[in-house]
Amino acid sequence: MFVPPNATPPAQTGGLRRRTRATSPPDTPRCAATALPAQECRVSDARRFARALLASWGVTGDDLDSAVLIVGELAANAARHGRADMTLVLTLTDRVLNVEVIDSGEPDEHPHPPCTDDEHGRGLAIVEHLAESIDIREEPRRHTTHATLRLT
Repeated sequence: MFVPPNATPPAQTGGLRRRTRATSPPDTPRCAATALPAQECRVSDARRFARALLASWGVTGDDLDSAVLIVGELAANAARHGRADMTLVLTLTDRVLNVEVIDSGEPDEHPHPPCTDDEHGRGLAIVEHLAESIDIREEPRRHTTHATLRLT
């Protein structure tokens, strides 16, 4: 039997080979981001990006729905109350999803005009209900909202 270098051969008992299975390494951290104009009509783009990405990372069911809802609410707030641009950053490590929405640029003196497919979020209350934690940071040229969701 050929055993590659640095590999442990399968245990043998009475002429039968017993297969052993290596334990899986911890989840590899994953991170992705997308930048969009801070416009309400772009909230659906942020949700679609999050849904497709998280599904490709193996997030499913209620976890996926909760994550997409959080993304939608934070993106809607950034679009409605934010500045010129918004960036969505998703990081998954050891079954903990971090969602960060950053709106940056000069504050807009005029509210963004509604888009034809205008959508309205339900506010931070729903994010606070779904997320394990939420953190809001205000800086002179940027506003960052970070939510943490523990996946099942």
